[in-house]
Amino acid sequence: MMYHKTHCWMMLLLLVSASASVFGDQRTFGPASLEVQDTVSAVSEEAETLVRVVERLIARQDYQRAIEIIQGASSKSDTARSTLAQLRYLRAKAEIDQGNYPQAAVWLNSWLESFSEMHDVPKIMFILGQTYRKMGAHERARDAFYKTLTYSLAKATVAAGRDEEGIQLGMKMGLTRAAMWELAETEYTLLNWQRAHDLYGRFIDQNIDAAALVETAIYRQADCLFQLHDTEGSIEDYRTALAVAPMHPFATEAWVRLTGLYALSKRVEDHQLAMQSFIWCVDNLEADKTVYWQQRYTTMMADLFNNDRPLLKELLAGIPPDASDKGWGKVRSQIEELLSRGTEPSITAASNEQDWSRWRQEFEKRQKSLEARSSEALRYLPPSGKPQM
Repeated sequence: MMYHKTHCWMMLLLLVSASASVFGDQRTFGPASLEVQDTVSAVSEEAETLVRVVERLIARQDYQRAIEIIQGASSKSDTARSTLAQLRYLRAKAEIDQGNYPQAAVWLNSWLESFSEMHDVPKIMFILGQTYRKMGAHERARDAFYKTLTYSLAKATVAAGRDEEGIQLGMKMGLTRAAMWELAETEYTLLNWQRAHDLYGRFIDQNIDAAALVETAIYRQADCLFQLHDTEGSIEDYRTALAVAPMHPFATEAWVRLTGLYALSKRVEDHQLAMQSFIWCVDNLEADKTVYWQQRYTTMMADLFNNDRPLLKELLAGIPPDASDKGWGKVRSQIEELLSRGTEPSITAASNEQDWSRWRQEFEKRQKSLEARSSEALRYLPPSGKPQM
């Protein structure tokens, strides 16, 4: 009993000390000036201050003190339910900020089970989805983002009295927009190309004012059609993306793919024009990666036209002469050298496997490992939704 009382007293002193430290309070406190009951009462009356104390401790990465305060306040029977909800979220945030995503997922799931009636459910569900994505648990992330959309749209419908204009207004809510984007990105990461393409299309239609994301979504749509081997569709979408945002970070990738797509379609003149634009992008936007992009183009063309040398020669006429600069003229000789060896490249760049096959193998290994860890962590979530503090 003596230990318990002493422990409580120390926790209360810690809380008061943290409050004074964070908010610049110069008053001094000691056992002679405050009774334990008075301090508990003061803490209960200043729940908002308590939450701010924890937020600031987390902001300055003092996680241990923040967690101790959360533990102390959560153990009090008179702590308001709304305060408990805020503290439970901050407990998860402390784990997220430290990169402990499985533990954060446990606390976020705990929040959703314990405070399911609160209006912040969509927000917490969205954060849970982001946390799952960081863990590599993309299937769970997708489910969380779908639920976020469902909750957000349901709220918009109720608020609008089922009025169509009100629902459309609700669709533009920041959280709904973010959830739709994250959902599309998750499907893209899972290589669900058609589903990702459709979701990016919905995002563009419903968030036309979000210029930066819409530009990226147009490029993503082109990528999806590229992966689906829709040559004409991907050409059209890449041209649209480049017209809308010619200096986008994805522009160079779009141009190199267009050179390959035009070559596949035997559109020699378009290929040569695309090649000129591709070279300009590399020289002016990604000069530090010149060798990488030259290798990309070299391997792609050698793969595509290993058995059609006359067409390849015609296509390569669009490459500037050796004397131009930066080694672009040597690309032609490098391709011819590859073919003269009778080399059969192991990767088909036309289907984008050059980028994805290597990346996907490593990604799948990492994803399986992370999902196993997250599943193991989630096993310890008690039925009550209240993990041990």
